[in-house]
Amino acid sequence: MLLKLLPKVNPAEPSDTNASEETKTACRTAYLNRFKKSIETTTKPDVHQYMKDLLAEVEASTVPVS
Repeated sequence: MLLKLLPKVNPAEPSDTNASEETKTACRTAYLNRFKKSIETTTKPDVHQYMKDLLAEVEASTVPVS
């Protein structure tokens, strides 16, 4: 959903195209951890489900660093 609206933006990747593999991994990990924290801390069932669905979509569309 979010990635379909902003197809050229990938918040799981650093904006610096010359970033090291370590930076790319750290960026992706931080992004996914923000979703997980939101899921753990929300008290609203609708937001919880939305964030879980969005996390699943992001994890499926995020290519691991090789």
